[in-house]
Amino acid sequence: MTPLALGTRCVRALARRRGPLLGLAMLAWLAVVMAVPTVSRGVPPEQRARGAWEQAVTAVAAKDYAGALPHLAEAIDLLGPGRSGAYVLRYRAGVLRKLQRLPEALRDAEAAVAMEPDAAADLALLATVRNDLDDAAGALQAIDGAIAAAPATAGNHIQRGAILAELGRNDDALQAFGTAIDLAAKDANTDDLARAHVLRANLYRDTAEDEKALVDYVAALTARPDCVWAMTGRGYLHDMRGELDLARADYRHALAIEADNAWVRQALAVLHDPANRAASLWKRANIYRDAAKRDVALPAYDAAIALSPHVAGLYVDRGHAYQQAGDLPKAIADYTNAIAEDGDHYEAYAWRGVAHIWRGEAQPALDDLNAALRLKPDSVFARSQRGWLFELAGEIELARADYREAARRGPPNAWVEAALERVEYALLSETSWAG
Repeated sequence: MTPLALGTRCVRALARRRGPLLGLAMLAWLAVVMAVPTVSRGVPPEQRARGAWEQAVTAVAAKDYAGALPHLAEAIDLLGPGRSGAYVLRYRAGVLRKLQRLPEALRDAEAAVAMEPDAAADLALLATVRNDLDDAAGALQAIDGAIAAAPATAGNHIQRGAILAELGRNDDALQAFGTAIDLAAKDANTDDLARAHVLRANLYRDTAEDEKALVDYVAALTARPDCVWAMTGRGYLHDMRGELDLARADYRHALAIEADNAWVRQALAVLHDPANRAASLWKRANIYRDAAKRDVALPAYDAAIALSPHVAGLYVDRGHAYQQAGDLPKAIADYTNAIAEDGDHYEAYAWRGVAHIWRGEAQPALDDLNAALRLKPDSVFARSQRGWLFELAGEIELARADYREAARRGPPNAWVEAALERVEYALLSETSWAG
C-alpha cells in the first residue's frame, strides 16, 4: 500500500468519527504534503543547483558570507565532480577567505584543483590561499602551475611576482612584474597594468630605488588615473623622503576618490606629527643603509634624531651605518648615546662590543659583550661575537663553548657553524700535535 493510500484510509476513518468536512480538509492537506517531494524529485539537479547558487550569490552581494555557505554546500552536493562543481568550490573558497576560515578555504581550493588539475583559475586560487597561510613555497608551486596552464594571463605573473618578493627573490619578482606589464599592455588590460606597476614600484621603494619607484607609480596612474593604490604608495614614499607637500597632495587625491579609506586618513592626520615624521625617516634611513646608500641614510638618521632625540634604537641603527662605513669612533659614540637613553638596550652593548673588537680593544669589548649577555642570556649574536673575541685572543676552549651555546640556542647560522668547525679543528690539531 502506498503512503498516499494509507493516508487516505486514515482520513476516511477520521471523517466517519468527526464529520465529512474535517475529513475533506485533512485529505486536501495530505495531497499537498505528498505533492511537495514529488515536485522536488521532478526538478533536475542542475536546476536545483542553480537555484542554490543564485541564493548564495545574493547572500554574498549583501555581505552575508556565512549565510551563503549552506546554499553553496547544497550546490556542490548537487553538481558533484566536474567543471561546474570545481567553479562553485572555488567560489566557496573565496567566501571562506572572507570569513578568515583559511584551512577550510584551502580544502576547497585543493578539491577544485583535484577536479580540474590543469585549470589556471583553480591553481591561482590555491596559490592565494597557501600564501594566506604563509606557505610561500607551496604558493609559488601552485602559481607556476597556473602560468603553465595560462602563460598569457597577466594576473598570474603579478601574483608570482608578489610571492617571489615575499621570498626575498627580488630580481625574479621584478622579472615577473615586467612580464605582467608587457602582457597587460598588449591586451589593454589597464587594471592589471596599473597593479603590476604599483607592485613593482613598491618593491623598488623598499629597496631604495626611489626614482624607479616614482616612474612606476606615474605609469600606474597613467593606466588608471583613479588608482588609489598608486596614490597612497607614492604618497608614502614622499612621506618617508620628507617631501610632505607632495605626500599631502597624493593622500588628499586618494581621499577624494575613496573617502572612507581609514589608512589614508590616518596618514594625512599624522603627516606633521614629530613622532610620525621621525618614524618615517627612520624607516627610510634603514632601507637606504641596507642598500649601502649611506650618503642618504645618514642624513635621514640625523633628521629623525633631531625630531626624536631620546629613542635608543635610532642611535643604534645610525651606529650600524657608521660602523659599515668604517667610522668606528662615531659608531661607538652612537651606541654609547643609546645606552644613555636606555641602560637595558642589550643590542647597543653588543654592537659597541663588536666595534671595540674591530678596533682591537679586547677588554672594553669583553665588558660590553658580557653586559649584553647579562641583559639577554639567549642572545645568539652577543654570544657568538664573544666567542669570536675569545678565538682572536687564543682562548679556543672558551670560544668553542660560546659557539656551541650559540648554535644550540639559535636557528641554523652558517657563520656560527663555520666558526665552531674552525675551533673544533684547531683543538683537534693541538691534541694530535701534543700526542
